[in-house]
Amino acid sequence: MRPMRRRVTALRRRHHLLAALFALLAPQRAPAQPGQYALQEIARAGDPAPGGGVMTYLLGVDIDESGRVLFHASVSPPPFTSDVIAVFDGVSLHSAVRKGELAPPPVGQPFALIYHGRLGGAGALAWGGWYRLPSTEMPSGTFVRSGGADSTRLLRGQPLPGGGTVYGINYVWDMNDAGDVLVQVTLDSGLTALLLARSTGVIEVEREGQATPAGGVFAALDPVRPWLGEDGSVLFPAAIVGSGVQYAVFERSAGGSLSVVVSQGDPLLTARGGTVENIFAASRSRSGDLYVTGWVLRPSQLDAQVVAVIGDSAREIVASEDVLPGMNGEHFLGVLNGLPRMNAAGDVMLPVLTAESYQHAVFVSRDGVLHPVIREGDPIPGRPGEAFRSVDDAAFNDAGQIAIAISSSNGSTSVFLATPAPAEVPLAPPLTFIALGAGIVAAARRYTRLVRSFQNGSRKVRFRIFPEPVRGSSPMNEIERGTL
Repeated sequence: MRPMRRRVTALRRRHHLLAALFALLAPQRAPAQPGQYALQEIARAGDPAPGGGVMTYLLGVDIDESGRVLFHASVSPPPFTSDVIAVFDGVSLHSAVRKGELAPPPVGQPFALIYHGRLGGAGALAWGGWYRLPSTEMPSGTFVRSGGADSTRLLRGQPLPGGGTVYGINYVWDMNDAGDVLVQVTLDSGLTALLLARSTGVIEVEREGQATPAGGVFAALDPVRPWLGEDGSVLFPAAIVGSGVQYAVFERSAGGSLSVVVSQGDPLLTARGGTVENIFAASRSRSGDLYVTGWVLRPSQLDAQVVAVIGDSAREIVASEDVLPGMNGEHFLGVLNGLPRMNAAGDVMLPVLTAESYQHAVFVSRDGVLHPVIREGDPIPGRPGEAFRSVDDAAFNDAGQIAIAISSSNGSTSVFLATPAPAEVPLAPPLTFIALGAGIVAAARRYTRLVRSFQNGSRKVRFRIFPEPVRGSSPMNEIERGTL
């Protein structure tokens, strides 16, 4: 064997050993990329309903910090009639409340309709319901399940601190871990009011015709979703009558004081700037940041819808000027259902509508980057030939999980749980593997130097005990042949 061939062959073998070693010791990565989500279908139209029957239409979702998912389902035609509130506990579906069950005392009558289920802490649940009276009337109320017992929070005819009585429950907006329930009602006078229904009594947040800190009085409440904090504070957008300011966001503190947070005409102190025209959703993160959705006037265009953080850390999350990633160049038009959701990590979940073709999608903003979760047209996992069409509702928790009610391309409805996959994290090789790798290299070097020697005249010839490599036409093999 020629000296050049011996040297090159030894070099190749050591190179292969080192390459294998570095492959072993190189930082390993989880298969998922940041922003990816694992989708689990919890239920779909046509599945058996918990408690009996078949679900024909699914809508309205909520999720708590443990990952429990709540949704409403119609069990018999016609659609849009909520017959059961179901809860998925991570393993199976359970019926929480069903049409026909008896409402808790003092009602004691069967539910004719149940709606707006909300999850609280420690397995608590709130919902609205119409119940049947012998007189054929169907008044409504707000009900709570906590600690395994059901109770009534609000009923028709219940007197309020500011005068008048409750006539009807319009929206059960939210429930916090303390068991407070935020409810919009119509009064016996026909006016509207926002109430905080606690186990200890009812607090009025605001009512139509009440004087505001911005001047004028509150107009009738629009069906825009307010925000309820864990301490009982409430943020709510409202229209104003009799003032130079037509729209503002107000906050009722846990102590009961009412203040203006942002109002029409305020500057938007973000990089692109503008002037606030109308805010129709607001919420606060656990770190205290205020998130708003609304219209702003910009010098560059008549108006733009913006989701932004305002205050000392002002920044825009998305605006009408922005192209949404993965949406074929389409721009952001608005947030579906009015309210973006944020969690303790500062991530923001946005069910969005695009400007050009009104497509639906769900995004999460993390560290200033929008990550798609689902988009209209994406194939539905496990359902060949079906794609996501519309996002009907979505909810978000601190773990980053998202409950999503969707309609598919064939018109059926489903509820999905989207769980964030682990981000790529380099895994440092343990020291034991490094030591082992060094030993492998040392042993290989000694092994390749083992020889059988004999005297051939005055030359010592060494034969390596490894087989010859397969020859080809590569430059390295030509060097081995001695032709280069």
